[in-house]
Amino acid sequence: MFRIISIILLFILFFGCDKIPLFSDSGDPIALYLDMETPEVENVHEIEASLIVTNISVNEVTFSFPSGCQHGFTIKKEETILVNSNEHIFCTTALTELRLKPGENSAFPINLSFLSDSINLESGTYVLNSFLLEGHSGEVSRSFHLN
Repeated sequence: MFRIISIILLFILFFGCDKIPLFSDSGDPIALYLDMETPEVENVHEIEASLIVTNISVNEVTFSFPSGCQHGFTIKKEETILVNSNEHIFCTTALTELRLKPGENSAFPINLSFLSDSINLESGTYVLNSFLLEGHSGEVSRSFHLN
């Protein structure tokens, strides 16, 4: 009963703090947070962002991935997906996993350097969504403005 109440309280805490609580493969709670340095940039390459995955449970959590890629991201304008990292980033076929001890977190940098030649974004407001791959989580989002 204490564990259920704790999980409910953690949900309330993290929904109010711009973090999204989710569950690992074993059912233990984790939190996702999208850290972005500045929400207003001149060039999309100036965006410095990271997906932060935090184990908020009392148990070690493990995520298994069938490739070297463990996270992905999209860039949307309104409801249209303009960039999907899965279409631009090559992943090795090696099996990988992510293990987090209680309270531990892992940061996944979001690299937009591949956008230089392939995508030309106009001035406006966009949404950066980030997520763990292979159905391990929901997604977290932050908006940014491109001048």
